[in-house]
Amino acid sequence: MPGPTDTHFFARARLGDTALGQGPKDDPAAVAKQGYDAMWRGERKVVASSVLSKVMATLGAATPDAVEAAAHKVLAKPGSGR
Repeated sequence: MPGPTDTHFFARARLGDTALGQGPKDDPAAVAKQGYDAMWRGERKVVASSVLSKVMATLGAATPDAVEAAAHKVLAKPGSGR
C-alpha cells in the first residue's frame, strides 16, 4: 500500500502540476523492498515507506470514504500544485 512514489507515474498520468504530483514522494527502491520483505513474512498488507504515508494510511482508516475522496479531488486537481 504505497503512498506517492517517485516514479514516472505522475508524468505519464499528467499529474505533474497537481499538489499530489509536486508533493514529497517515497523512494521506489525502499517501497519495493518493504513490499517484498512483507510478502516473505506472510503479511497481506503493508503501508510503505515514509512516515507521511503511514500517517495518511492511519488517518484514512478512520476517515469516511466521502471525506477521503473529497481530499483526493483537491490534491489531484489540475493546477493545484501552483
